Amino acid sequence: MEICAVELETEASKLIVLSIYRPPTGDFNQFLKKLDETLKYLYKLKTEFVICGDINTNYLLERNRKTHLSSLLTTYNLPRTGDFATRMQNKSSTAIDNISVDNSRLGSTVTFLLINGLSDHDAKLPSIIYIYVQQ
Repeated sequence: MEICAVELETEASKLIVLSIYRPPTGDFNQFLKKLDETLKYLYKLKTEFVICGDINTNYLLERNRKTHLSSLLTTYNLPRTGDFATRMQNKSSTAIDNISVDNSRLGSTVTFLLINGLSDHDAKLPSIIYIYVQQ
């Protein structure tokens, strides 16, 4: 698995954007374990997360993997957004590119399909409505 992270910080909060790639032949259970370890390490109060990437788990078909991944992400309050296919080839389509956003802290999220022609995958474009409540 490959992970790249960017941290953005303001006086009020911190946002960490994780970009993840899991090869299709990678061990899925090992991926879940490493993702959990990464999130545990990074998770702190006042830290919001956005996770995006190609994790090669087809949300349209793979019920078992989807359930385990969703369960792990729910532990960190990171539901998946944009429930649509991003890779269409011949007569098949897959939803292997994912975005998860901490809606409890960041507000509501709407995710759009962006067809840019740069890859065999279409992009997901999240629009996050940030709600800042001063305490």
